[in-house]
Amino acid sequence: MDIADFNKTVETALRYFTLQGIEHADLRRALGQYVLELFAEGETRPLMLANRAIERLERQLDAELELSLETMDVVFNHA
Repeated sequence: MDIADFNKTVETALRYFTLQGIEHADLRRALGQYVLELFAEGETRPLMLANRAIERLERQLDAELELSLETMDVVFNHA
């Protein structure tokens, strides 16, 4: 994958999140990492790379949200 295709793929995925109202400095890095992983797994089509990176990042964001909503109970063990 050449750098132009990589940048185009990441920008496409980033535009999706921007249109959803989700903007954060770390999104570009996370999407870039997912694109590289997907490319290493054998996907070479830029639009499919963008779509699959979006799916993975959405799953990650959902998991992080779910964890942040969990309550943590502190249990003291008196020995």
